[in-house]
Amino acid sequence: MGQTVILFLAANPDGTVCLRVDREIKKIEQGLRVAEQRDCFVFKTCQAVTVPDLRRAMQQHRPQIVHFSGHGDGAAGLCFESGQGKIQFVQDEALAAFFSMFSAEVRCVVLNACYSEVQAEAIARHVDYVIGMSDSITDQAAIAFSVAFYESLGNSESIESAYKFACAEIALLGLKEEHIPKLIRRHAAEERNIVQPFVKSEIEHIQRLVAEDKLEKALAEFLIFAASADAEIKQEVIVHQAALAKAGKERRKGLMDTDKEEQMRNKVRYALLELLNEQAARQFEN
Repeated sequence: MGQTVILFLAANPDGTVCLRVDREIKKIEQGLRVAEQRDCFVFKTCQAVTVPDLRRAMQQHRPQIVHFSGHGDGAAGLCFESGQGKIQFVQDEALAAFFSMFSAEVRCVVLNACYSEVQAEAIARHVDYVIGMSDSITDQAAIAFSVAFYESLGNSESIESAYKFACAEIALLGLKEEHIPKLIRRHAAEERNIVQPFVKSEIEHIQRLVAEDKLEKALAEFLIFAASADAEIKQEVIVHQAALAKAGKERRKGLMDTDKEEQMRNKVRYALLELLNEQAARQFEN
């Protein structure tokens, strides 16, 4: 079974208000454990996060959902930690450029930090769904939002639906901050349950990517949507990803000519189309 990786990043630099990040992590983990689709999620954490930590964690875990818990200061940026534990602001355009390199894998970014809407809008140029805060938000409301959002995803809700449930949770608790979280949807993003099995529209979407020779993106999206696929299928897709990456690297070093690289891409193209046809046949049988 394919799994959705949630990468939880937290930063609470010296001189900022102390946040109950440990409580937020614990409650999210508890919510996911009781969710009906709990086996479809892997929850990874990285605390006291610095800019190098962000890069390393993204490269290591290749998440589909990225969550930042910390402080924000509007246009000044999100507050990461420096090597000395002090504030290091990271601004919107830098974050947008960074996430553009992971746009084939990341489906949703949650910025659970005050005044983070400006960063959310920038990142949403490259990621389907981004949540940011339009104002200052209390720790209690921020944690309530996170727990309800991820538990809803774990109970087969779409990202948009999970967002609505999370805002409703804040309102039901009487915190009067339900208007602060803002969901920004990238233009042309299709609403999908992040762990649902393949459906016809998803198969057609990936087939279009293959036809456009966007094989790397097609393979990445196959993995994201293949929650119902068995481990053998998932491993086959990972092998194809590695083959494409190796071929591209060898061509750039002059160790492989363009024709050989194209042969490799054609081989992967036909294999992926065959996997998609198998998924389509299974849907027809069901």
